[in-house]
Formats: sequence, structure tokens, C-alpha cells
Amino acid sequence: MPGTVAVRDSKAPTGRHIRCAPAPWAAFAEALVRGRLTGS
Repeated sequence: MPGTVAVRDSKAPTGRHIRCAPAPWAAFAEALVRGRLTGS
């Protein structure tokens, strides 16, 4: 899929990558900037 974003966990660099389509990635980035994410 064009525009797919691949993310890896810096604490497990040899682990699996998470791939996000552009729209979910944009929603995540916006929530992060606006402070809408909460830790579990």
C-alpha cells in the first residue's frame, strides 16, 4: 500500500514491524500532538 508507515520498537530492534495505513497513522499522530493518548 503506498504511503504505509512501518514502525519498530526501539527496545526490540530485531522484533516485528508494525505497519499502518496513512489514515490510521495520521489519526495516531494527531492524537499524540493533541495529548489525547493515555498510558495503560
